[in-house]
Amino acid sequence: MNSFALKLIACITMLIDHVGYIFFPKLWILRTIGRLAFPIFAWQISVGYTNSSNKVNYFKRLLLFALITQPIYMYALNPAQLNIFFTLILGLISIWVYDKADNKYVGVFVNSIIFLIAHQLNVSYGAYGVIIIFLFYIFRNNIVLLFLGQLIVVLVYAFDSTAFIQIFSLVALMPIILYNGQRGPKLKYIFYAFYPIHLLGLYLLNICLK
Repeated sequence: MNSFALKLIACITMLIDHVGYIFFPKLWILRTIGRLAFPIFAWQISVGYTNSSNKVNYFKRLLLFALITQPIYMYALNPAQLNIFFTLILGLISIWVYDKADNKYVGVFVNSIIFLIAHQLNVSYGAYGVIIIFLFYIFRNNIVLLFLGQLIVVLVYAFDSTAFIQIFSLVALMPIILYNGQRGPKLKYIFYAFYPIHLLGLYLLNICLK
């Protein structure tokens, strides 16, 4: 399964999740399907960092879409939270810090500060979201550790936040493990733009239906 296919799965399941959140909050199956989206986007950050020839430009693209998306996100989903692009940015920074650190223990220590920042800034998924991205990177070449790391963090997050539905996010590891290292069609800006565009569309539709 190539990167394009994974992103397509993530976008479709994210759309289903947000339709459920906005229009059918009691229909739990839609939110359950939506749990697959974030882990795949998190995995793509680790892949993107590894494959990117210009990590500064990669960071700038994420930041640009984070800023574009934020006002739409505040109206459509949560006025008190930073959107998922900010989570992805902090995850990218956490990988960058760890990768460039001469002493990996120092890298882990600095990352603990980044995780705390994610919590304090109230980014989507908080510290959990950034930790997931970080673990995807450091365990990217070991399927067993990758699964165990995700399992432990998801279980801690689910029981600590009472967001038990997040346990279903582990299903996303199945397509992730099938990733073949290929990029597929080059449509990265479409996937970036899909996030703010679909939120805007759902927000406007919700206004029209009221």
